[in-house]
Amino acid sequence: MGRLRSRPEKAIMMLNRLRQPKGAVGILSVVATLVLALWGVFVIVAMLIWDDEEMTQGDEVLVAVLGALMIVGAVGFVIIDRQPRLGVALAILGSIALAIVAFWTIVPIILGIVFSIVAVMRAQAFASPPAHA
Repeated sequence: MGRLRSRPEKAIMMLNRLRQPKGAVGILSVVATLVLALWGVFVIVAMLIWDDEEMTQGDEVLVAVLGALMIVGAVGFVIIDRQPRLGVALAILGSIALAIVAFWTIVPIILGIVFSIVAVMRAQAFASPPAHA
């Protein structure tokens, strides 16, 4: 029974961590994480089930890798509070992958840029202050 309770508690704790710092950056961090994760899963599943004769196997693998990078970007947003440099690098990588996969629409390109900016702002909020005494 205790194990069943721990999973929702962990999810709530992760969501609370993700919403830090408070305000617009926290809200955008949650949105960015969800968008990157969902698009990443969608892209990978689409490449597994979609049969497009115009795409080569290499194209399909490339798009699936970009989907995986989106998921990695979502993970980056989650870990920014504990490892700001690694988290921001992963988040920016995932945001760029989002913009590349859906380059034909303007919204993902804008979201990719916005998510990258949010990742940097979030990393700055969690980075330790410089040791200038």
